[in-house]
Amino acid sequence: MMRKHIQIRMKYLYIAFSLLCSFVSYSQSESTEPSEKIYTTMLNDDSNLYALNDKGQLTVWDLKTLKKIYKQNDTLPKYTALAKNKNDVVYLGSSKGFVYRLKHYYSAELIYRPKKTATEIYFIFFNSKNEMYFVLNDGLYCVKEDKLYNQFKNTGFSAMQRVSFNGANSDPDIYFDVPTVAFIDSNDRIWMSDCMGEFGCTRNTFDANNNKILDEVTELNYIQSFTEDTLGNVYVTEGIEHRGRHGEIYKVSPSLKAIKLYDSYDSDFDFEGEKIVLENGLFIGAGAWNKAEKKLYFASSDGFYRAAISTKNKLIDVEKLFSPVLTAKRENLAIGMQMPVKQVAFTNDNRLLFLTAANGIGVYNGEEYIMLE
Repeated sequence: MMRKHIQIRMKYLYIAFSLLCSFVSYSQSESTEPSEKIYTTMLNDDSNLYALNDKGQLTVWDLKTLKKIYKQNDTLPKYTALAKNKNDVVYLGSSKGFVYRLKHYYSAELIYRPKKTATEIYFIFFNSKNEMYFVLNDGLYCVKEDKLYNQFKNTGFSAMQRVSFNGANSDPDIYFDVPTVAFIDSNDRIWMSDCMGEFGCTRNTFDANNNKILDEVTELNYIQSFTEDTLGNVYVTEGIEHRGRHGEIYKVSPSLKAIKLYDSYDSDFDFEGEKIVLENGLFIGAGAWNKAEKKLYFASSDGFYRAAISTKNKLIDVEKLFSPVLTAKRENLAIGMQMPVKQVAFTNDNRLLFLTAANGIGVYNGEEYIMLE
């Protein structure tokens, strides 16, 4: 009996220690208070950076001066999605299902009203024909067809009963879950994922050229971001902190073949003779492909890195760039912290933009970074 009590105490001590390590792991020599300006998404064009805050308000910065040039003061409409069409026109989706086109002086022109019950728009996409798609609560909606797609196949995600239509106790064969990460590639494929901590993630892919649901790329898990190179390869960054840290990077070819480029659990990972500078147990966050340098940039629990991809599908020329001091939030579905960096992008003049969970938006010019006011 005494031994059983000791085992129980040790179990809880281990959990407490794991939690403590999670909090300590993101603290540095100087603490940073969370910003009141919490942004949920961003995008940029040649001149400006656009972002939505957690109240659904639009803010715009001039990318040349990095000065704020517009801030929405009211909360109606409450914007929930940002996108650009193929002509670089900015569109906004709202919590009531309306879509607006951004005009001169940042006025918004209403261009779409929901035909049925109003529902929040989480993402907006445009395919190569400039046809519009929305991610809604109950599926992916094609505006041209007036059709909802939500019969995505489940190929073994253990926690999918949380998001099934019928509430079954066993894993459903089909499902749709609102993604937290989504991306459309140059082949008109929409990639969507919702990470659920230790329970894994959803991984839905849709062909927006032929309007059909594609099979899951089953190798992917704990997805943090999607990005694409100029050859149509999609890079998927993955990471989780659950009693420890883990990160992976995959390259998915245009034929949807997944190749693992990096696994932070594997201390003997082959970098083709290059010195290994990525620490074992690295938590990988959002990433973006730099077209000018032909390199992958990605956030991690140890700062930002960049690396080239060899013809043998290995990470080479791995460099650590900078380590911003950021505030991490607790992960609801794992014993650990969320990745503080949520989104990464590049300006036309090759500066790195990064959106954080609690510290606003940062800009890195190759030498130093600043956080936008």
